[in-house]
Amino acid sequence: MVSLFVAFCAGIFGTLIGALNSFIIFGLVLIFGVVTHIMGVVTGTTPFDWIGLVAFGPYFAPYITFLGGAVAAMYASKKGYIESGKALDIPLINIGKVDVYLVGGLFGALGYLFSTYIVTPYFGTMVDGGALTIVVVSLLAKWYFEGSVFGKITKEDQRLGGRFSSKLTNVWQPAQRCMVNKVFLGISVGSVAAFCTFQMYQSGVHSYVAAYFGFAIATFSLIYLNLGIPVTHHIALCSGYAVVAVLMCDPTITLEACMVWGCAFGVVATYLGDVLASVFYVYGDQHIDPPGLAIIVGSVTAMVGIEKLNLVSFGILIPAFILIVFITLAMTSGLKTMKAQKKIKVRVS
Repeated sequence: MVSLFVAFCAGIFGTLIGALNSFIIFGLVLIFGVVTHIMGVVTGTTPFDWIGLVAFGPYFAPYITFLGGAVAAMYASKKGYIESGKALDIPLINIGKVDVYLVGGLFGALGYLFSTYIVTPYFGTMVDGGALTIVVVSLLAKWYFEGSVFGKITKEDQRLGGRFSSKLTNVWQPAQRCMVNKVFLGISVGSVAAFCTFQMYQSGVHSYVAAYFGFAIATFSLIYLNLGIPVTHHIALCSGYAVVAVLMCDPTITLEACMVWGCAFGVVATYLGDVLASVFYVYGDQHIDPPGLAIIVGSVTAMVGIEKLNLVSFGILIPAFILIVFITLAMTSGLKTMKAQKKIKVRVS
């Protein structure tokens, strides 16, 4: 009951300061937790469980605080208090509506109950439980407020080719729509996350906690989102999960092989975020978290596909093939864009 009450208060807190802002604070708290965990491993002591009790505890966990603030924004939009339910950066304390605060608190508590009594006992380590909780509850909220989880495609976008057309301007992250950008972003973030995860695992952090450092840094970097930086926390986490899963199957695997796996999962996570955003996020006025959707798929692939099915037995064949395919697609797309730009310049001249 105490944890449930704390979760209710955390949902209100996420509402008051804004869902996105609460998620950024979570990133900072998680960084401190990872550092504390590493210190405990190095010194051989049993540290306070900062990650489990604080970062992912009933106050700062995204599936409580962020979820409460996100659904409160959906409700506020439906009531006409704010323009869009996707405006997660707005501290809703500014609108001064008690009903909005209570909705945030109730959904914070619901996130805690759903994670504790459904996700953890029935799904365990088969999926990222936090992402699953956020997405499922958000989808239910969107369906309740809008009557659809997919939203309605505008006639203009239908003429341009539908949800997945490259001609669309109505997208989640415009800079992350370009195929070339996706590959570069996935490889760069994935390689850094893979390197950090490998080093932490080799230092004694033999669990998925090793994947959290890159994720925490990427999460806290969202403080600069308004400056135009890309959203990368799903890329870092999926890459980290892949490396941990690989190391669990074969602790002797090399850093180079882990980097290949991490880069492959990073590129796939980048594509997943964009594609799934077109399915659930772009159309409609409510927020369904694209990174959360990507993390669900990426975590299941790592925790079940790699760890349970032992895909490491194929060596780096699978991730290398994935990278070759996506790099080829990006190069082809880049060449087409360059040719199109040259034709435009010739016409103008």
